[in-house]
Amino acid sequence: MEHTFGRPHPLSLEEYEAIPEEDGYFVEVSCGYLVREPRPGDAHGRIVTLVAYRLMQYIERHPSCGTIYTEAGFVLAAIPPTVRAPDVAFVRAARVPRGYSPEIFRGAPDLAIEIVSPSNRAGHFLHKISEFLEAGTQLVWVIDPARETVVVHDQSGMPRVLRVPERLECDDIMPGLSLDVGALFRDY
Repeated sequence: MEHTFGRPHPLSLEEYEAIPEEDGYFVEVSCGYLVREPRPGDAHGRIVTLVAYRLMQYIERHPSCGTIYTEAGFVLAAIPPTVRAPDVAFVRAARVPRGYSPEIFRGAPDLAIEIVSPSNRAGHFLHKISEFLEAGTQLVWVIDPARETVVVHDQSGMPRVLRVPERLECDDIMPGLSLDVGALFRDY
């Protein structure tokens, strides 16, 4: 379940970045207010790994296209700050900073991927999806292991639900990428 910490005023980005990590929770910020979510479990972790692995296979075949991130923070808005960390993300090469950077990525990913956990609420995902899309993310995939579906959100505002045996593609971002929806859920 998502928890929002009560504060009389929104946090600044600097205040958010100074918050220490908390065992057992992810802490993000939405419109300047902290959002605290329990760390997900087994199935979630396996799907994150599988999706990141499949995307990395694509990157190996197309090394100059971009970078894959897992659980990395993205500053979607600076004032008031919104920092979200999708389970998996892709950023095109032209937007990836050169060299090592300990800072949170400034900007939205081109593709954000979220895996639904039992603790997530529909309202949480809709809000988070809208934050990504408003910040410029082109595609958001919401993978739901319990329903064995992937909901694809894009800038059109018309989500599409994909099921077995359909394929997950994003030719505008990663041309030629094609993932079997059923393969995401074979172990469950």
